[in-house]
Amino acid sequence: IEVEAADHETMTSGDVVVALGNLVDLGPILLAATGGDITGTVSSDGATASDVSDDVNVVGATVTATPQGGGTPVETTTDDDGAFRFEDLDPGTYDLAITAAGFADGAAADVVPTLGGTGVVVTLVAYTRTLRGTVTDGAATPIAGATITATTAAGDVVAGPIMTASDGTYSMVLATGSYTVLFAAAAPSTDTNSVSVDVEGTDPVSDQTLDVTVPATP
Repeated sequence: IEVEAADHETMTSGDVVVALGNLVDLGPILLAATGGDITGTVSSDGATASDVSDDVNVVGATVTATPQGGGTPVETTTDDDGAFRFEDLDPGTYDLAITAAGFADGAAADVVPTLGGTGVVVTLVAYTRTLRGTVTDGAATPIAGATITATTAAGDVVAGPIMTASDGTYSMVLATGSYTVLFAAAAPSTDTNSVSVDVEGTDPVSDQTLDVTVPATP
């Protein structure tokens, strides 16, 4: 008897004797898979390992799968959801290496491909940068006591509110990611300016300059 199935090795059993009118139970038949998929997601810890509320998916991370014991590594990148997939890999055990700008390198060891994918989750440690600048009004006069708040695309506050110093300067530490930073002039003024900022953290931490006028200049 020969048993075949897609993505599996063909299995041939020995002689089977079937008596007339009888049903022969061959028991479980195990087929060895000829390959499989490795799937997963790469996310950022938002530079706060103990707080998952600011974790976001990492787009464009490079994922490399290397067979243990030798073989040719294969590479892919994460999509807009931070997901990745390696299809039709040879049977075996693989080690994953993950790199992305603004993050410490990540890894996942001893990953075995399966027909349905593996669902590996890798969380990268985000590097940070210090956002610094001066907030001024339309006449280029520094604004003391202006309020600054940084939020994610989901609207979650990740830094602030903080206030500018007497000379209009400020500093704010942000992890690698994309943010909306809201600058609001000191009361009684209601002037604001909302600025989109992309941060690529570094190790060691470096400065990123953002000078802002409130309200926004035409």
